[in-house]
Amino acid sequence: MRAESITASPDLLGRKVTEQQPTTNELSVVPPITTQTNNNPATEALLQREAALTTKPNLLTQTTPAESTDAQRVALLRKIHPDDLPCGHLDPLSLSKQNLKSFGNFVIIITAPFGGGKDSVANVLHGDSSLSTTKAILYTSRPMGNKDINGVDYYFVSRDEFIKMRDNNEFLSWNDLEPGFYGVHLQKTKELLNSGKNVVAAVGPTVAKPLKQGLKIAGIPFVEIFLLPVSKDSLDKSGGIDEALEILRTRLKERGRGKTDETYIDLLLERSKLWLSELDKFEHVVENPNGKLEQAISQVKNITEAKKTECLLRLEDFELAKLSPQLLFLESGETPKITLDTDKSKANKNIAIILTGPSGAGKGTLIDHLSRNDMLKVSEALSHTTRPKGKNETEGKDYYFANRDEFIKAIAKNKLAEWVMVHNGYFFGKSTDHIQERLDSGDDTIFSLNISGANYYKHLLAKLGIPYVDVFLSPVPKDLLTSKEGIDKAIEILRKRIETRNRGETSSQIDERMKIAREWLEHACDYSYIVENTEGHIEEAAKNFTAIVENKRRESYKH
Repeated sequence: MRAESITASPDLLGRKVTEQQPTTNELSVVPPITTQTNNNPATEALLQREAALTTKPNLLTQTTPAESTDAQRVALLRKIHPDDLPCGHLDPLSLSKQNLKSFGNFVIIITAPFGGGKDSVANVLHGDSSLSTTKAILYTSRPMGNKDINGVDYYFVSRDEFIKMRDNNEFLSWNDLEPGFYGVHLQKTKELLNSGKNVVAAVGPTVAKPLKQGLKIAGIPFVEIFLLPVSKDSLDKSGGIDEALEILRTRLKERGRGKTDETYIDLLLERSKLWLSELDKFEHVVENPNGKLEQAISQVKNITEAKKTECLLRLEDFELAKLSPQLLFLESGETPKITLDTDKSKANKNIAIILTGPSGAGKGTLIDHLSRNDMLKVSEALSHTTRPKGKNETEGKDYYFANRDEFIKAIAKNKLAEWVMVHNGYFFGKSTDHIQERLDSGDDTIFSLNISGANYYKHLLAKLGIPYVDVFLSPVPKDLLTSKEGIDKAIEILRKRIETRNRGETSSQIDERMKIAREWLEHACDYSYIVENTEGHIEEAAKNFTAIVENKRRESYKH
């Protein structure tokens, strides 16, 4: 270690340490900690804890006089390797008290040399709704700047508060950097991950190192991306690193931030040179030369999407089901940030139709009747599903059939407006690309949905500014739906219809469908309209349905 002689002061645990009288002006060397664990997990965890907290003393605050000049501080910093700055990470012994399951979400570490563009890339990721990311806000004990906003730029705390939080093991990782402590908070990170977001942490390589260790101990997935200011090919050529450093120097001068002093910039570039010469230590390296930010962003997005897919594929089905946008909507009231172009749909005065009805209510029959008789120009927004294709089903007419891996890749790329796992263990969801096709087709778009899906789409369509009407299709007159006897009658009719269509379902499978149908029928009155599709009256049902849609169209486009 490149260490300065140490004066008496509290160590990182707040305990007094014995004074070490300086013998020379040279840096003393602290031997590395070596242990034998005999493969005892408890002993190993304790040693990791000690290694995390028994780190190097803060050489700057302990050896630099308060009245030192910037030049003196820079001279001291030049003697200290970045890896020898005090740092620590999560205590392994505390993991039994933590629920650290990230449920398919992960931390994106964006790191770079000084001036490498990590903040620019992180801001683009944070603003890209397709990636479902949010920014990691670090705690710091440094003074709050005039333009800083607490809770936006950092969480600002006093030095004593930070040390107390650190010793309470509240940080995934922490660093003691001039002019203060910086820490990535464990609970804050978990809250962000549990909200269904991937967390972006834009940090320097010195901070990234203990953060990766803390994430590994916590079992939180992460991906690390190092931004290179030149191409890899040019870096490998003679003088390539010098070229990269000159680009970084120019960027540092242009961005300012109060660090335009040449001596200080020289120091930053000296440290950047170390990292540029050790690219093999970083998981991913992305080129970010001048004028190529969009290309860098595209590559970063590809890396994060691949990581998202990897994390989701590791989940059990019941864990994946918990990430359903419909379930998250029930918990938080938020729909995902998806973008659809509604210009063509509105120009054609189209509306969306939310249609719900239990198995056997006749949703498919109604849609076919409307199309065959030109009563309405409608097309259904089909679902993608992981269930096997039935012998009488057609790809692109009944469903889009996909295997589990394909379905998960669509989730990872945020290509599904919604998805859910149904009672038989298969996944269903509608893709944004397919919905966009339906909106652009000139037809009214029918969304055939269950109860939770209907409630979800009401909010989603309203959020997108798409006019819609919600309709429940009933196999009995709507007056019967207000009594248990009436619902029992409806269930009897539905069972007979399902048995008649003979799709190979077992008796237990039909029983399960009827259980769900009863729940749906009990919520029929939650819909704006109920259309009766009683035996032998499909024409009447189609006319009533058409009238409802046309009235909604006139109401939505009356101006």
